[in-house]
Amino acid sequence: MALLSVYAQDEITASTKFKITPGLRIDYSAVGSQPTSDPALNTVPANNSANPTYTNTPFSELNNKWLGKATLSPRIGFNWDVNGNQSFVLRGGTGIFVGRMPFAWLGYAYTLNGTVYGNIDYKPASGTAVPLAINPLYLKDTVSKYGGPSASATREVDLIDNNFKLPTIWRSSIAADIKFGNGYKLTLDALYTKTIYDVKFQQINIKDQVEYYTSGPAQSPVYTGGKLYGGYSNAYFLTNTKEGYRYNLTAQLSKTTNNIKVGMHALNLNWSAAYTYGMSKDLSNGIRNSFQSNYEVNPAISPNNPQLSYSNFDLRDRIVATLGGTLVWNQSNATSLTFFYAGQSGSPYTVVYAAGGNPFNNAANSNLPYIPKDQNDIRLADYTVHGQVYTAAQQWNDLSTLISGDKYLSTRKGQYAERNALRTPWNHELDLKLMHEFKLSKHNSKQSLQLSLDIFNVLNLLNNDWGHITFVTNVNNYTVNMLTFATDANGVKPAKPTSGYLPTFNFNKPTGLNGQYYTVDPINSRWQGQVGIKYNF
Repeated sequence: MALLSVYAQDEITASTKFKITPGLRIDYSAVGSQPTSDPALNTVPANNSANPTYTNTPFSELNNKWLGKATLSPRIGFNWDVNGNQSFVLRGGTGIFVGRMPFAWLGYAYTLNGTVYGNIDYKPASGTAVPLAINPLYLKDTVSKYGGPSASATREVDLIDNNFKLPTIWRSSIAADIKFGNGYKLTLDALYTKTIYDVKFQQINIKDQVEYYTSGPAQSPVYTGGKLYGGYSNAYFLTNTKEGYRYNLTAQLSKTTNNIKVGMHALNLNWSAAYTYGMSKDLSNGIRNSFQSNYEVNPAISPNNPQLSYSNFDLRDRIVATLGGTLVWNQSNATSLTFFYAGQSGSPYTVVYAAGGNPFNNAANSNLPYIPKDQNDIRLADYTVHGQVYTAAQQWNDLSTLISGDKYLSTRKGQYAERNALRTPWNHELDLKLMHEFKLSKHNSKQSLQLSLDIFNVLNLLNNDWGHITFVTNVNNYTVNMLTFATDANGVKPAKPTSGYLPTFNFNKPTGLNGQYYTVDPINSRWQGQVGIKYNF
């Protein structure tokens, strides 16, 4: 993989107060050779659905020609010292920026191209002995001999769309720095980013023939046509989307006061406090290592056509504050104490249908659930938990309590939950650093010895119930299984959609903090301390 870039910039001083900085970046990305194309791509039938639930470039038109083109990214910035004395400065800019992606994704397009590696799906009958491979280089020969040709007849292909583009954004910012009073500084900052090209993953070997439930999850397509092409177990597809945006709004106030007389000594004080509100929305979180996992664990109502929703990195509310002081005893000794506080409105997470059984036949593991508006809007079935029968009535009581007690879910009754729309509670972190510095030389200001004590999570040091950090325990994708499709009264799991049919579920009762799906981090919720010694020269 080759990434080549060149950047040219100029600084234009229009006056002593106003400066413009235009720039142009040229990026070129390419691979040495494109992956081999499976000849079967030309034989896959068109996905001609009267009312398609998803779209993609037809198999026969895929040519494995992507990247290899230069992109131009202009940008311009400005800085305006309004009064000419740095007391009021306006600054900002706008431009196009091309990013990167995990190039391991491209590696899948080379190895899983339909001609190199195949899938083997073989489970011998009980008692069947399978000998060593006939040829270790071709395990499929052994499987075909003892399991029949069908046991090794399928293969997975990972495909990249024609003219695929690296992630590209248009970003703009505007900020103001205002100094006033005796050492005060106010900074106001706004940042907006619009997606030009982002990534999107699909599973395009699903025949677009669907049916729908008439109640409950009535917007979730249930695919009833099977595979589009029987020779492929799966066909995962990486393409681009133009949907997505994010923004941050920040206000910060700070003050520095030096040389405060404390007897015969001098005290320097500084503090700052900042509040940021940020929102980020995208189609795909792109945090997984393969085409398959990026598709399977991206929560959506229709995974092949995901909706714009909150990103895994959605910030929302964040407060950052610092308070520090340095007491200068004399020219050789100084002691400083600094506090750092960070508070954030939790982390986003998603409730989903449990993956077991592939109930919608879409090969995804994170289907967004419909939130019932009342007891008549969902059918629950008894099941056993730890040897005790968990009745349908108990499940509804607990599910209703969860929905009504959650700030977000209580607003989604009769609707679907959205990706990453739930949040853990606010997390508060307070750290401190105490340091004493000895100046070892009057002639060399850099030569010094520093002794320090750092305490992380001071709140938990003060009170064992404070400073707790909460998180969702599912490390796969910040998702929790809220409802599991269950066997209905006729012994079918799940039943094919028919008029008036309401699928049957089991409710997975949360066992976390305060009856929620999140829990307390056992490590980061404890205070920790460290001592340090540092010699500067």
